[in-house]
Amino acid sequence: MVKLRRRRSAAREQSDALVLPIIGRLKQEHPFWGYRRVWAYLSFVERLRINKKRVYRLLKENDLPVKGYEKLKARRASWQSKPRPDKPNKWWGVDLTKVITNEGWAYLVVVNDWFTKKILGAFCRKPQLRLRLARSDESGSLSAIS
Repeated sequence: MVKLRRRRSAAREQSDALVLPIIGRLKQEHPFWGYRRVWAYLSFVERLRINKKRVYRLLKENDLPVKGYEKLKARRASWQSKPRPDKPNKWWGVDLTKVITNEGWAYLVVVNDWFTKKILGAFCRKPQLRLRLARSDESGSLSAIS
């Protein structure tokens, strides 16, 4: 589909020819001014009655508009798999959580080995009661030591 454009009148072209040198001078002095600031200068300092859309059109037709900001995008690292240990007791993981009990909040810290995926130890602390959980045995259960 072809859009048909209306031809501008000769009076409009003459008026544009009078305003264009002023806009060109402003853009040379202030290259980072956009069409709104150019329009404001023409309207309030130069006292010209001119529409913002007209200023925008003149800037666009004469390749004078300011280039818009490019949205900054976070740089993404190429997809890499998670690191994996190659032997036991090389990397440990620690997790902390809190659980509500009848006596109040209990804070639980668990240490596990990333290679074997077994729990190495845990520590549970309640404000009224301290309970230390010792190293797990082969079955994976924890034995409690007060």
